Amino acid sequence: MKRIKLFLMGVFLILTLGLQAQKLELTQAERVEFKERAKRMIDLFTESLTVIPSFNPSSDEAILRDKAIRNVLRLFTKDATMQLAYASGKKSEPIPMPTYLNSLTNYEAKKELVHIDIIDFTVENVEPHPTELGKYIVRFEFVQRFSKKKNYVQTGMIEDEKFEAIEWDYVDVTTKGGMGIIEKVTTQDGTKWIMLLDDVEAKGIEVIKN
Repeated sequence: MKRIKLFLMGVFLILTLGLQAQKLELTQAERVEFKERAKRMIDLFTESLTVIPSFNPSSDEAILRDKAIRNVLRLFTKDATMQLAYASGKKSEPIPMPTYLNSLTNYEAKKELVHIDIIDFTVENVEPHPTELGKYIVRFEFVQRFSKKKNYVQTGMIEDEKFEAIEWDYVDVTTKGGMGIIEKVTTQDGTKWIMLLDDVEAKGIEVIKN
């Protein structure tokens, strides 16, 4: 439960760290700050992929699950999508991020245990947006591991160390990539630069156990 609270607080803190600016360009220091912020946002997204499938939606945990999903969506643009890669090598059409996150809670009804984690990621330097003047981007890539066990009745959230002891029926590793979009917004508190993550695409998949 402590981990969930820290995750939810982390989303709020990152999204409220606006850089006040009246200029049209980011300084080098601000570019470095946004690169570091992108890393923290991916860390939080990593936490969400681990936490959300662990909730039991048929219990009181459904409230926490919904709150976690809402906070994850605050990291992304409104129209952000997630692409999946299948064991066959085929890729899905882009899935709206809310649909994808909600799908992570459907395994309990099928008596399947799922554990998703990001085992490695990289973040590039902040650069001007290639087509939109006044915006910047920061590209990222991560390696996501998906593990599933069938015929599993989940009675509550599972601690990380217990996941390590499970004999999984299926495991794959998918490389995915995307970008964060940095732009200026004006609010009642002034003008500031903000960053949100955008579409995530699947680049390749390796099935480890099937």
